[in-house]
Amino acid sequence: MQLLLNDVESQAPVILHPPPMTDDEFYDFCQLYPDFRIERTAAGEVVIMPGTGGETGKRNAELTRQLGNWTIEDRRGEAFDSSTEFMLHSGAAMSPDASWIDTRRLACLAREQKRNFTRI
Repeated sequence: MQLLLNDVESQAPVILHPPPMTDDEFYDFCQLYPDFRIERTAAGEVVIMPGTGGETGKRNAELTRQLGNWTIEDRRGEAFDSSTEFMLHSGAAMSPDASWIDTRRLACLAREQKRNFTRI
């Protein structure tokens, strides 16, 4: 599948309805377009999210900083930024603005599972 976006200035997400993809196929698809923020809904829709503006980026940076600082003090888990994509049990693949996962939950994952989109 080739991805061509003419209106890259739009702040609206682009929603695609591709043929069903396995998790590995979706990961490979995302690797073809590293400059895009791509998510997948539980229904299999592929959503290409626009970049954030300066105000939102500043708020997200502060959120990530605070979560990271808390994680260092708490020591029970790991913090992740908005670039991290997670595979959910519903089949969705999402990148939250910031996230935290308990160390025990991460310990159950093989190294390869942590390298790709982490299934949580």
